[in-house]
Amino acid sequence: MNKVDNQYNDELAEYTDRILAGEDMTVSAENRELAQIVNQIRDTIRPDDALPANFRDHLRSRLVDEFNRSTREQRIVQLQRQRTIRRVVQVAAVFVVAGALAVLLDSSGLMGTAGDGDTDVTSLVIALAVIALAGVAFWLISNRAN
Repeated sequence: MNKVDNQYNDELAEYTDRILAGEDMTVSAENRELAQIVNQIRDTIRPDDALPANFRDHLRSRLVDEFNRSTREQRIVQLQRQRTIRRVVQVAAVFVVAGALAVLLDSSGLMGTAGDGDTDVTSLVIALAVIALAGVAFWLISNRAN
């Protein structure tokens, strides 16, 4: 919104307040049509008139329903964020454990090397098996937690 729009909004708000207070006020040409709508609403629904009890109850129940729906949606979004963060941490932990295990196996000599210094195919298979087992363990633990 720019400064001119804010000026018109402020003028219409002041007009509405004055009309509801029983005072008279003229508005700019830009707000005349909206001022007529304010007058029609004031004439249709008097501020002093009480709403019927059944309408009040219906309105209250709709507002409560809307409030409950919005808070429920917020809780679902928060729960999904927590699950996502937990999954990311679990995946990172699996990779850290698998990497640490691979380093330990390599440093202990359990993962042999070929004559030219390259990692042996057996070492690669063992490392992939460890990662796969860690992934299966992660999957089992995460599904049991949900």
